[in-house]
Amino acid sequence: MKKQLIIGLSLLFYANTQAQETQHNLYFNAGGGLHNLSYDLRNGTEKGSFGYSVNAGYSYFFNINWGLQAGVGLRSFSPEATINYSTKAPSTDTEGMDYEYHSVYNNLKEKQELLFLDLPLGLQYQFEVNEKLRLLAGTGVKISIPVKETFKTTGGDITTTGYYSLWNVELSDMPQHGFENIQKPFTGDVSVKTSFSGFVDLGTLYELSSKLDLYTGCYFDYGLNNVLKSSDKLLYQQDGVYNGILASDQTNHARTISLGLKVGVLWHLGSEKTDKIITIAQPTFPIVSVTPPVLKAETIKRVIATVPPAPDTKKMDAAYIDARSIASSAKITFKNNSYQHSTSDDAKIKELSDLLKANPGMSLRILGRTSDIKTQGSDYHSALQKAGIVREKFLKQGVYSSQLIRGVIPLDKPESTNDSGKENNSNGTITLIVE
Repeated sequence: MKKQLIIGLSLLFYANTQAQETQHNLYFNAGGGLHNLSYDLRNGTEKGSFGYSVNAGYSYFFNINWGLQAGVGLRSFSPEATINYSTKAPSTDTEGMDYEYHSVYNNLKEKQELLFLDLPLGLQYQFEVNEKLRLLAGTGVKISIPVKETFKTTGGDITTTGYYSLWNVELSDMPQHGFENIQKPFTGDVSVKTSFSGFVDLGTLYELSSKLDLYTGCYFDYGLNNVLKSSDKLLYQQDGVYNGILASDQTNHARTISLGLKVGVLWHLGSEKTDKIITIAQPTFPIVSVTPPVLKAETIKRVIATVPPAPDTKKMDAAYIDARSIASSAKITFKNNSYQHSTSDDAKIKELSDLLKANPGMSLRILGRTSDIKTQGSDYHSALQKAGIVREKFLKQGVYSSQLIRGVIPLDKPESTNDSGKENNSNGTITLIVE
């Protein structure tokens, strides 16, 4: 009979919530915008162009708002430069005559194509706007490793001539001597160093299901180091070698900069949205009549002698009585369709926190109220989030997290409207139970 009584009492709990304090997510997004390998030209101009970004990774939230992220991605850059200038270099021809080798760059256009492998590590902050929408911000550092580095001229020309001061004559249109007009495209590879940059992301998460969110946002990345290796080579050499702008004396400093929009999805591997709710109906037990055994006097004496004296629990009982009285009288409610308090009862939260800290064996259930425990829809998530907000108040008072159990209980009745047509606020009420 005693065993049945213990089992029955344990099953009288209507709901048992195993609430998780962390979130584990996988994300994937893609987008694009203005990407530039920004560099200053000595004799020309440079501009960025459209680039794409593809990213995947993992995020871990260690409480309701704050988390960490790490991932991998690809980012493209296609800067284009335009050159207009001339150079002079002393030279000697095959007959030993000295002359000046002239090169004139006429609106020469060169486009670089670069692709970086990104390895970001950052801090994230999320804020729930309503039951379906959350804001998500992130910042951190990114290591970008170059995996593709090429260039190609796309327009303009180079004219080379030879000036003989001895005769005050400038020779041209003599390809056999290297004096010619060059309009053919030049292609080749360039070499850039690994980029270290800081990044900022800002976006929104819209709940599509309990496991999946739609992400839309913007990003900004700014390179912190110079990715070029310094060079004193001419852009076009007399031997016919075209070095490319990034490997010439035309520039010696460049950094990665990107700004754009992206869209993607976020999968919840394990989070507040997967808290397990076990709803148990109240059991019924058969009435069993039991005739207690008749004990001999000697047996009774032996049993009494072996029972240790009961501990003094007057102070403990008084603390529990006080705590339960405060919990039952506390009024903590939220506004309709909002995560703002309409009543907070901070004074009673402080009193109850002091009792919990003084009695580490005492625990507190913080329960939101919902009308959709079975479907675990948006109202369920809202109730759980509100319970979490109240739990944070107790944590800030210094109560141990192990003493605070967040959960959800059902409404006695579905939401209805009162005579004024306003929404019933019963699902905004928080229930506190001391155990």
